[in-house]
Amino acid sequence: MSLCSLKSKLKSFSLSRKTHFSPLNTVRAAIQEELKGPGQHYGYRSMWQILRQKYSLTMRRDDVMTLTRELDPSGVPLRARRRFVRRVYSSCGPNHERHLFSGSRGHACLVRFVFLGVLQRDLDESREKWNTHAIRPVNQSCCP
Repeated sequence: MSLCSLKSKLKSFSLSRKTHFSPLNTVRAAIQEELKGPGQHYGYRSMWQILRQKYSLTMRRDDVMTLTRELDPSGVPLRARRRFVRRVYSSCGPNHERHLFSGSRGHACLVRFVFLGVLQRDLDESREKWNTHAIRPVNQSCCP
């Protein structure tokens, strides 16, 4: 098929490259919001997918990579090549005051009540991301 024929076919099916992208300030704000939660562990491809699904934004992956690098420079080496290294936080966190949590049924119910919404939201996002991810074809597959 010649290039001319290919272009003609694409035009007849109304297929073309995207030319209308979301404003970079909007994308930047969405990335900042995601970096506050579990999105801090995502690479730029996952972040791009989340921005498309959750925020209905249209942008180039390269722009997401650049903005993520700009907004979270210390996290870039931690996400590189799918290696996740635990971050060291300066605050003591919730385990500092261990003696305040007795592990009783009342305390467990209280923790469940307080954090259930946060956990459910993160689980729903993970489910949505997993159910909509693209599966790469494998040449060596032995499935019929």
